Amino acid sequence: MRALTPRWGSLAARAAGGWWGPPAPRRGCSGSAEAGGRKPLQEWALAVSPRGRLRVRLPCQVSVRPLDPERYPGADRVLVAVSGAGGSPPPRGRQRDRVRVEYDEALEQMAIEAEDVDSKAAVDVRTPVKFDLDIKTSGTGCVKIQKIECDNCKIETEKGTSVLQSIKVQQTLPQSISVLKGIVWWSII
Repeated sequence: MRALTPRWGSLAARAAGGWWGPPAPRRGCSGSAEAGGRKPLQEWALAVSPRGRLRVRLPCQVSVRPLDPERYPGADRVLVAVSGAGGSPPPRGRQRDRVRVEYDEALEQMAIEAEDVDSKAAVDVRTPVKFDLDIKTSGTGCVKIQKIECDNCKIETEKGTSVLQSIKVQQTLPQSISVLKGIVWWSII
């Protein structure tokens, strides 16, 4: 009699690149404006404090990366680009009017909010390297964050995936990063 391997055994071996073949494709944050496949439908460039906070409430894909330090040595801007699904523009005024981008100088908080945006849309945000994050996506909206330093990092997805790469956090991990729901992939420095 032969012992049967657990159901998850073959999946774990495939994910690790074992002899059962290449890893199974996984749902992730693909097709955003950063990938170059979509032309932005609308863009914003706002002057901000170099140490601020980004608050996002969106039903679609969000990616956050640092500004280019050579182009923006003062780290005093936030760049936001909204791209539609498949690169084609939405019906007249559909997404353009529904995404709100505001900066509150007193709170040093950048806010990006929308309710009725297509879930296949993507929002690409470039912030100063040192910026706190408070991001919440609804539906299948996923979050991808790369090379950011922050004191507080809160990521919440309803059913989406969170990908955190090269995040530098000033406090200990359990107190400063909280990821609620969804699937999380991270590499934190």
